[in-house]
Amino acid sequence: MVPLTILLPTLPKPQTAGMIGKPISPANFNLLYNIRVASSLDVAVVQHNIHLSQKWKPGGARENIDSLIKYSEPAIEDNVDLIVWPESATSVNILRGNPYNLNLIQSSLDDTKLISGIPYNSGFNLNRLVYNSIVMISSDSVSKLYHKIKLVPMAEYIPLSEYFPFLKKFSLGILGNCTRGEKYTLYDIKDTKFAPMVCIESTFPSLNREFVKQGAEVLVYVVNDGWYEQPPGPQQHARQAVYRAIENRRPVIRCTNTGISMIIDAGGNISHKLPLNKKGIIQATIKPQKMATFYTRHGDIFAQMNVLISLFFILGGMIRKK
Repeated sequence: MVPLTILLPTLPKPQTAGMIGKPISPANFNLLYNIRVASSLDVAVVQHNIHLSQKWKPGGARENIDSLIKYSEPAIEDNVDLIVWPESATSVNILRGNPYNLNLIQSSLDDTKLISGIPYNSGFNLNRLVYNSIVMISSDSVSKLYHKIKLVPMAEYIPLSEYFPFLKKFSLGILGNCTRGEKYTLYDIKDTKFAPMVCIESTFPSLNREFVKQGAEVLVYVVNDGWYEQPPGPQQHARQAVYRAIENRRPVIRCTNTGISMIIDAGGNISHKLPLNKKGIIQATIKPQKMATFYTRHGDIFAQMNVLISLFFILGGMIRKK
């Protein structure tokens, strides 16, 4: 994909008393024009490209986690602030039962934070609830969970099953009938607010807008597009992340199992990318943003106005025909 370039008007060269004809430092330039300089964070994205048959095979969780840790080691050694693993990366609920896998992950992190997709369940038997979730893990703690709000029909839930419970017996997805999340969870890393979202949630402008209104300075998508082994599905899905960056002027971290993983700046420019069906890791520096765009404040007001104007002209045309 060709990076999107945002063209800005050229600013006049600042001149103050005693400085005419002399170069000005970046710090003074920003003070003169009141430009906010964002703090930077070092991040890493792991794309370990595990086929779905391997990812979900019985007893394969330990192998998956070992692979993720192996690919994360260079970033941990570089002491990056954050590493991101893809959707349901661990393939088991590491927060219940035997703590071995969680301890293994925590012991490898040092001072680096980890955001990872995990399958999660609570309760037992008839009261058992299943979630497609995200967790932030540190070497000495585990954050609150984010539960996916926008579920995929048929794959993650059966439409109308909340009204007709017998429909829950039918499930086409690996995770079963998931429960919809309700909270807009934000993760704090070095005083920066990260919004975690799962897969298809990157395609919902209103959901991303709400996260930004809640204070998100960076958008994080954990994705598993392993269902699509060939184009154009993964490419079409990946492009949606560029729009979310532009709409809200927020950097985007997109981490996928099989591709396409990307780092996108607040202007919608793709600075780093891993192609489909390749193993690898991205290390990059991002600049969080706090500004509120017109779209963040007002949403789809232009689209709504266009609908009203169109209806007005259609109605006017029908009246004239009479």
